[in-house]
Amino acid sequence: METGPQFLETGPRPGETKTMIAGNLFRRAAPAVLAGVLLGSAAALEAAEPARLLVVTVTTGFRHGSIATAEPVLEQLGRESGLFHVDFLRLPPGRPGRPAEPKRALDTSDAEWEKQQAAHRLALEQHRVADAAWFAGLEDQFAKAFAPEALAHFDGVIFASTTGDDLPIPDLPAFLDWVRSGKAFIGVHAATDTLKRSDAYVEFIGGAFAGHPWNAGGEHGFVVDEPGHRLVAMFPERFRWKDEIYQYDQRYVPENVRVLLSLDMAASNPKEPWHVPVSWIREVGKGRLFSTNLGHNDSTWKDPTFQKHLTEGIAWALGRFDAPATPNPEVQAAEYLRSVVAAACAATGADHADLRARADARIKADPAWARRWRPQLVALRTQNPDERKATYERLVAEIRAAPAKAAAGRKNVLLVMCDDLCCALGAYGDAAAKSPAIDRLAARGVRFQRAYCQFPLCNPSRASMLTGRRPQRTTVLDNTVHFRTVDPAIVTLPQAFRAAGYRVERVGKLYHYGVPRQIGTDGLDDPPSWDAVFNPKGRDVADEGLIFSLEPGQFGGTVSWLAADGDPAEQTDALGAAHAERRLEAFARDKTPFFLAVGFYRPHTPYVAPKAFFARHPIDTVRLPEVPADHDAGVPPAAIASRKKEQVRLVGDLGRQALQAYRASVSFVDEQVGRVIDALDRLGLADDTIVVFTSDHGYHLGEHGLWQKMSLFEESARVPLVIAAPGGARGVRDHTVELVDLAPTLCALAGVAVPQGVDGRSLVPLVAAGGDVAGFPDRPAFTQVTRGGAKNPGGGGQSVRRGRWRYTEWHDAAGTTTGRQLYDHDTDPHELTNLAADPAHAATVAELAGLVAERFTPRADVKAAAVSR
Repeated sequence: METGPQFLETGPRPGETKTMIAGNLFRRAAPAVLAGVLLGSAAALEAAEPARLLVVTVTTGFRHGSIATAEPVLEQLGRESGLFHVDFLRLPPGRPGRPAEPKRALDTSDAEWEKQQAAHRLALEQHRVADAAWFAGLEDQFAKAFAPEALAHFDGVIFASTTGDDLPIPDLPAFLDWVRSGKAFIGVHAATDTLKRSDAYVEFIGGAFAGHPWNAGGEHGFVVDEPGHRLVAMFPERFRWKDEIYQYDQRYVPENVRVLLSLDMAASNPKEPWHVPVSWIREVGKGRLFSTNLGHNDSTWKDPTFQKHLTEGIAWALGRFDAPATPNPEVQAAEYLRSVVAAACAATGADHADLRARADARIKADPAWARRWRPQLVALRTQNPDERKATYERLVAEIRAAPAKAAAGRKNVLLVMCDDLCCALGAYGDAAAKSPAIDRLAARGVRFQRAYCQFPLCNPSRASMLTGRRPQRTTVLDNTVHFRTVDPAIVTLPQAFRAAGYRVERVGKLYHYGVPRQIGTDGLDDPPSWDAVFNPKGRDVADEGLIFSLEPGQFGGTVSWLAADGDPAEQTDALGAAHAERRLEAFARDKTPFFLAVGFYRPHTPYVAPKAFFARHPIDTVRLPEVPADHDAGVPPAAIASRKKEQVRLVGDLGRQALQAYRASVSFVDEQVGRVIDALDRLGLADDTIVVFTSDHGYHLGEHGLWQKMSLFEESARVPLVIAAPGGARGVRDHTVELVDLAPTLCALAGVAVPQGVDGRSLVPLVAAGGDVAGFPDRPAFTQVTRGGAKNPGGGGQSVRRGRWRYTEWHDAAGTTTGRQLYDHDTDPHELTNLAADPAHAATVAELAGLVAERFTPRADVKAAAVSR
């Protein structure tokens, strides 16, 4: 058995030297001037030493017959172009074949059959031993070929039509880092189906392929996504070719790669609603990756056009010339949408030529439109043809509808949100707060004294607020689920403004994503909601290693803080405020009706603010809330189940430091809010812009011995809410309102159609000048939480705030009530005396329990929604 790498011997070239490395022959070319041109390229290659490429044609799975053709073609291309030399790592010969299963003849006796089976079992064991030895030899080949000292002699690697999941690369992360250090990676045909069990490789290659459901080996239509790009300039913009093409699985990330060539699903059969990249490139660190899904057939390898495409791709990956490699997700989304148009027309009978022309016009007018549709199109992958019809019909209807234009005189909207901000603000009577900008905004509009979130956790609350639907209906009960998994067709608040012709943009965090680890990403964003987004990422992320945490290394869900060095302008929220200013300037210049949503990250943990903001809250002035010693005895255990074990340390000096840091973060983000509001005024936009300021939920700062959120006490459920409408009312409203009320309120103020299915009500009478405040009926506010998490529901609680009363009910996973709380805010605003068991208040308990039962019936809603996922 041969155990060394099987390198193709082509014989030395003039000027070459031979060097023995680890017992294997690697040829190194001496420097030479390449006078030829690359396959007809107009410009001669610069003087350069021919690159050395390691070509891997090993597969432990299905072996493509085209490999035998690919090897001499690659050698020929390298020789004719003068661009590279190749060495091959081949599959070692002599792999033992698996013994065939015996078949029992009709006249075979039981004894004879037992002998045959025993012989087969022995043969299988012998095969296992022999195959293990063969595979050990293969592993030895890879250990030598991929050793650092061996890779040092190569400028790049080609995975040529490899398949299977277990190429025995001894240190895959080290190999990928080798490419990132400045090497070339070229993948041909099935390279993306290789090592697909490795998330690191899947991310590196751009995704993993998942079969070929398009009549394998048949003829397909192809489209050049980037006409004029050098790597695909040899192809006509649309053409037909016979080759086997794979489809990506769900791990494909369009933001990682620049796709140059795709399947044209409108010209292929069957009509599938998918985008299928065929050739793509990306820059990975200092290295470059070129991959093409072509190359399954011998005829393709022999085709001069494919050979030129491949050679140009290799030259680019080797850095011989530059070409655009920035990812093109909008271009990919456009082709994805076109494939769905073709599938929709085939399924519904719509005229494809007409619909395609309309879709192309819509894409040209708004390049981001197709990208906003992409999440709904991706959802089609898991649906059968009958289930896809509803999405097809919505898409056809939207394409046929003329894009709306905003009516003259409509009001703009500026929605400003902070993350994890409670009512510890000057405007809400907190004397220790330093929040002048938010206080000024509250004075110019309506401040709601009793505004409540529907779920005191980021994702459930934000999904509820921006859809206008309660968590029972979105079924978003944790920080992992996206609301469109339940209802892909839901129309959000920002979508309603987009449909009305507004320019709708997001800066920072509006929908949920984790802080701080997902700062700078889209997280659980909803692309159909926005025309454009901006994800700031500042010094606070880079300074993560300096942050103090109650649990070292844990920040997002753990109380943690940092008094930061450096310029305040370097912080994430400052970058977001600066971008919001720039967008307001553009809107003012272009006279564009806008809905601008600005989401700040502070004061979410870690509480990070520049040191100057800590100085505004001297530690000797910080006072922690007092918690009675017998507090916990008066409440159900579930009421304080959000208390984390490490938080018991937040007393004395350590507790004051945490509270100082929170207040410093509030002061810092307040300054950023002020910058945005000042820009609105400076640009003359204030008279035409509705301004809303709020938070996703409340926050505990030591009350009840609790920190952070996920309780049903007032501090966790209550949120700051200010609405300042041009020419509108000013003052304080004591009406009980909910965050689900924002969607219908803003739509009504701006004259935009309210999305169907919202649960909230318009608050216009409370914010408009001359509104009938006295005649506007009050109504209860409801808040809920789960215990044990939505994926492992252990029951939960539901709470109602009506007038002077807060009533809360807790239940276990079976729906059995396990505890009740009742507080009278007229006499007990800090909710320290639980009256639920007091016979004098039995009638109040019964009345409020009836409201909870009516709102949350059936009680198992929370559990059922979680289990259904």
